[in-house]
Amino acid sequence: MSGRPLVYVLVLVLFLSSVPVSVAGDGSGANGTVPSEGGRIEAVYPNPATEGDAGEFVVLSFPEATDLEGWTITDGETVVRVGNETVGGRVVVTAEPTIAGNLTSHPVLALDDSVSLANGGDELALQYRNETIDAIRYEDAPDAEVYRRTNGTDGSNEADGSGSIEESWRWVPLGATDFEPTRARATTAQAFVLPDAPSVPLEARYRRPC
Repeated sequence: MSGRPLVYVLVLVLFLSSVPVSVAGDGSGANGTVPSEGGRIEAVYPNPATEGDAGEFVVLSFPEATDLEGWTITDGETVVRVGNETVGGRVVVTAEPTIAGNLTSHPVLALDDSVSLANGGDELALQYRNETIDAIRYEDAPDAEVYRRTNGTDGSNEADGSGSIEESWRWVPLGATDFEPTRARATTAQAFVLPDAPSVPLEARYRRPC
C-alpha cells in the first residue's frame, strides 16, 4: 500500500473532526435550554362567585412570540399543558373559556384539563419542560377576588432604602381598578339610566342646598 492513500485518510479524519455535529437535546428549546426570558404567573382566580367555582382561571405573561409548546401548569398533583399557540403578553388559561371570557379582558386559552384551585389555599407552578420557571402559594381565597402580583405601582408597596420597589401579592375584587378616587367640589350633576334608548328618559335637576 502506497503512502498517498494513507495521507487521504488522515486528511479526511481531520476534516470530519472539525465539522460541528448537532446533538439532539432534551427538547427543552431550540438549543436544549430554558428560554432566557421565561413566562410567569400574574394572577389566579380560584373562588369565582359561580356554582361549583366554574370559571377558575390563571393569568400568565410571556415575552413576545413565545411558543407555548412544552409549557405546563401544575398544582403538584395534576399537570396541564398550556397549549401550542404562539403568544405574547398576558393570557388567561382556563378549562372553561366561555365563562372565564366574560370575567376578563385578556385573551383566553382553553386548557385540555383543569387544575382545580383550592379555595382553602394551594400552590401553583408554571413549568417549561418539567423545570419550574415561576411558582406561587396562596391561602383562603375570598369569594370573587383575584390573587394578583403587585409591584408598588398601585401604592400597595413602598420603595425600600435602595430605591427599588418590593414585589408582593394581594387579593383584589374581580374587576377592581387601580385608579384612586377623584375628589370634586359641589357642582351641578345629572344622573339617568339608559335601558334601551340613547336619550335622557327624564329631565333631572339638582338644586344646591340653601
